[in-house]
Amino acid sequence: VRGAELEVNWYATDSTLVRLTSSYLDAEYDDFTTYLFGQSLAENPDPVDISGSQIQNTPEWQHNLMVHHEIDINENYYAFVGGDWSYSDEFNSLVGNNPVFTVDSYNVFNLRGGFASTDNSWQATLWVNNVADEDYYTAVSPSNDANVKIMGRERTFGISLQYNFE
Repeated sequence: VRGAELEVNWYATDSTLVRLTSSYLDAEYDDFTTYLFGQSLAENPDPVDISGSQIQNTPEWQHNLMVHHEIDINENYYAFVGGDWSYSDEFNSLVGNNPVFTVDSYNVFNLRGGFASTDNSWQATLWVNNVADEDYYTAVSPSNDANVKIMGRERTFGISLQYNFE
């Protein structure tokens, strides 16, 4: 396994934060023989050499970009808006890189905004996750007669209220 991660925090203004994170992962089996899911031992009783194939659940690239901006209302309150974008490269959910268990790459966008006290005693946030309502899945799992795709969250929205007791 070889890889690298990068995180950059840039304060574009005194009240605007831009954060970029990125990771690269080169994860493959050097020397691995195994029995694969669905392999008929009657037809092929020998283990399969999957050396050089990608380790399951390891996307090669993942990225996240977040922007957060605060707006002073007065000495007691401020408003904030922000959003983030996440990307995951395709990967395989099962040992052996069977294309049936490939999870396609996907993008997810989230937005939020709200109000808070400057003493951090409370905060109210309106949010929308998966703004584009992208259909994506995060895993493929074998089952008795079919494969199960674990879906990512559909578009959701809500209000979060936070109060700090001190």
